Amino acid sequence: MLGEMILECQINSPNPKTVEYWHKIKNLGGIAPKLSYNDLVYITVRDTEPEQDY
Repeated sequence: MLGEMILECQINSPNPKTVEYWHKIKNLGGIAPKLSYNDLVYITVRDTEPEQDY
């Protein structure tokens, strides 16, 4: 996880329990963000949906 939340692109409304678990996972082990852009490697590329093109 890169530690970014792009709320202006959000289309779903997760319930509060899901949001709570999401924040726990993001901060698991006290390390955040979990990934850096320099650590990413694209193995395959696919078409994206408009919501993903930010």
